[in-house]
Amino acid sequence: MANPPYPLRSVTDDEFVPWARMIAGTYGTDRSEEELADQRAATELERTLAVFDEDRPVAGASVCSRVLTVPGGVMPVAGVAFVGVAPTHRRRALLTSMMRRQLTELYENGR
Repeated sequence: MANPPYPLRSVTDDEFVPWARMIAGTYGTDRSEEELADQRAATELERTLAVFDEDRPVAGASVCSRVLTVPGGVMPVAGVAFVGVAPTHRRRALLTSMMRRQLTELYENGR
């Protein structure tokens, strides 16, 4: 079986800065070193996905653990955040594949 044209996998610590800069770039912004450090501290890498074109992240999304206050208590919830696809790689179903994987994993893991 051939390798997929754009692998989808979790982001490693070494890949975080290029991933975060790519996501920021999809919104027409950049991140300072301080902002990158703050974002990294709040990011759960095992719940952060990227699509790669060779070794370069071209799409990404992250899930943040949160709690929600509801009548009778609090419950854990997942917040989908930091979603973006580089303009050079849009209209290739990358966003669909990321969201499908994230939502499926959230459901299957009861998270």
